[in-house]
Amino acid sequence: MGLTKALVKINERALHRDIKPENILVMGNTWMISDFGLCDVLNAEADLSGAEEKIGPIFWMSPEALNKRLGCGDEICQASDVFQLASVFWYAACGRYPSGIVEQEDWAGPEEVFPVLHQALAHDPSRRFNSSAQFSAALLDVIGVTE
Repeated sequence: MGLTKALVKINERALHRDIKPENILVMGNTWMISDFGLCDVLNAEADLSGAEEKIGPIFWMSPEALNKRLGCGDEICQASDVFQLASVFWYAACGRYPSGIVEQEDWAGPEEVFPVLHQALAHDPSRRFNSSAQFSAALLDVIGVTE
């Protein structure tokens, strides 16, 4: 899962905040995350985004990114990037965006992957994986890839 490992590397220094199918590049068997225009550098003195600025692609934004745009105080963290990448994986497997509350019956991919994506797509970020590293490890574990 090159994309999950790429997100882990990105999240060591920044939050991507703009993960969507259009920002996934494929070269042969290698998949890459691109477009760092909305990145927020970690440990920076200030958030570069305005209080009500749209942070991310509208149909791929995490619930907390949407709430922030509405003026709510939700924090954008790695769980937001996890939500976006999980949305892309769902789209790739099912051919549609995972809107609303996702259920097992909605999933068209491998059965063992559903619980990981279900957690990654939780509406409440505290119920998602705390980091992209946790998400990557869980996904690699269920598909049987050892690092």
